[in-house]
Amino acid sequence: MNKEAWIRFYVPVDAKSSLQLLQVIDHIQKEGFSKINLLISSNGGDVMMGITTYLHIKSLGLNIDTYGMGNVDSIATLIYCLGKNRYASKYTTFIIHDVDWSFTGSFNINADKAIELALSVKERRNMINNILASELNKDAVIVLDDMRKGVVLNYESAKEYGLITKDKEININKDEPMFVIDQYVEDIPKVKVANYSKIIC
Repeated sequence: MNKEAWIRFYVPVDAKSSLQLLQVIDHIQKEGFSKINLLISSNGGDVMMGITTYLHIKSLGLNIDTYGMGNVDSIATLIYCLGKNRYASKYTTFIIHDVDWSFTGSFNINADKAIELALSVKERRNMINNILASELNKDAVIVLDDMRKGVVLNYESAKEYGLITKDKEININKDEPMFVIDQYVEDIPKVKVANYSKIIC
């Protein structure tokens, strides 16, 4: 019997949301669902959590379709690319851009450390570039150039770019279970101001 499940991922990509997503997928697998429909609306976030989430789910070889719902930005595009079929609302936009290192607080960084950080950011950019180029069947040089200058794609241009692979009206089946990644609904995190850094996209 074919059973389908839906996941609603309408949150930034960070450690909490990514781990929730992986836990939900583990549960869906154990329950014997044959297909996952992943709804995504996200402004991106933590690069390494996005890459890790992509690599982990990709390695499972699951039957996943993804649906862009409003906006799929930055590192969230990697998660969107997990779809065997990739759909989107006609009002969805996609943003592809470069990687930054975000700092909070005060830091003392020597020359060697600064070089290490710069190389780390560059390597993360290369990872994203190679994954996107592979998933979209595009020349990595073209994708890298688009990352550097930043591109915003609407529904039609996202189809031309290869992000959206199928045309279909999005109809969520109310009879199939919906799993919700809701990290900011019931548990609003308290931000402690301290020395902190992360790579964001």
